[in-house]
Amino acid sequence: MKFPARRFRPSIRFLIIGAWLWTAGLHIALWILEFRGRALWGDENRYMDSAQALLNGSPAWWPEAFWPPLQSQVLSGLVAIGAKRVLLIGLFQTFLLVVAALVLGDLIRRWSASSRAGLFGVWLCLSYPPLVAFTHYLWPEVLHLSLFLMAIWMLCVHWESKAWNLLTGVVLGLALLTKSLLGPLIPLLLLGAFWRREKALRNAALVVLTLLLTISPVLWAQYHRLGRPMIADSSAFNLWVGLNDRGLKNFEDEYVARAYEEYRCAAGNFFQKNTELRRRSYARIREQGLVATLKSQLFRQYFRLFDKENYLGEQLLEGAAVKMGLGYRDRSSQIAGLLRVSSFLFYAVLLALFPASLLLYPWKDRRWLRLMLLFLGYNLALFFCFHVKSRYRIQLLPVLFMAAPLLSAILFGLEGRLLRGGRLRRVLAVALGALGLFLGFGGPLLK
Repeated sequence: MKFPARRFRPSIRFLIIGAWLWTAGLHIALWILEFRGRALWGDENRYMDSAQALLNGSPAWWPEAFWPPLQSQVLSGLVAIGAKRVLLIGLFQTFLLVVAALVLGDLIRRWSASSRAGLFGVWLCLSYPPLVAFTHYLWPEVLHLSLFLMAIWMLCVHWESKAWNLLTGVVLGLALLTKSLLGPLIPLLLLGAFWRREKALRNAALVVLTLLLTISPVLWAQYHRLGRPMIADSSAFNLWVGLNDRGLKNFEDEYVARAYEEYRCAAGNFFQKNTELRRRSYARIREQGLVATLKSQLFRQYFRLFDKENYLGEQLLEGAAVKMGLGYRDRSSQIAGLLRVSSFLFYAVLLALFPASLLLYPWKDRRWLRLMLLFLGYNLALFFCFHVKSRYRIQLLPVLFMAAPLLSAILFGLEGRLLRGGRLRRVLAVALGALGLFLGFGGPLLK
């Protein structure tokens, strides 16, 4: 992962220094807020309770087969070390974020043939407030993001190496044990990575072999526990909740908590409950009509996914967590206002320029450009049906950060390259950017 040294004009040099000072200040501010106190929120409590139960040897540490086990296992290992929980978890996840940033920066550098774009990608990953905030939270977003990006880097850079392909399978397996919804995408990802390359079948087989070996202990445990080899399955529950959500943003007319209590109190085992939820979901679609259901999902799900609010902002000022009596204790300071405003500004720039970067920038490696768009499309298809929160957008940030080459070009020049595309591409870039901004910031206009 090499980023060649570059010489910049004094004005640009000051801009770069200011940008990295922002990054340092952001991390310091979030550490200060965390040390001043923050109540665990939502599934954070479940992950911590599960980790503590695992440490205590309780067989009930993995209570539902909705969630893969790795995040709880990692947290239990960190807690077992005995250091202050806030410090140790924050340091570990910050390390993961740095690894993810370096990997993503190297990928962007390779795909765009611009070292400046790669450095910009690193900076975005380390400087976007809602993402950096997750290094202090107990949700599995940062762990999954780092594993997924490492797997992409190995497939991109070392696809021909047997040893690296074996390691790729391990990393992909760990990613599945963090968020199992990635599973159906993996065959397509491997097909795209090895298509028309030498020894493609051998290399893909090596990845699949170590992937299966990595997840096999969990498959075996679930077989003995539930009678079926699996990691986790929340699809039936999330489909039912996704059809019943009504708000255009997080925590607005929230149904998921009530649905989970109903699920826990329902009769039957895990699979019987899932069968009943699928039956009810299909009955709801028939009752509403297919066209009405599609329209309802289209005009709700993507506003929820792309809404400007985020899990950092919801724990500051008058956010949703604060209204529940949770969130940061020091939530009304000037730091809180700056974090919210800067988050919105970062997000608006990414939404506006991401489509233009894809359509107009002269990318060198279009194979991986298409695969990253496939990853985006896969997630958009899932969240058209399933329950969605802005937290699930964290895994999409590597795609949005592919705005880095165009942002770098705007600030530092195109390094001798020209933007590609005619009028149609430019119009499409503007239209998609406007659509992204509308999904992110225009939800209140529809009320």
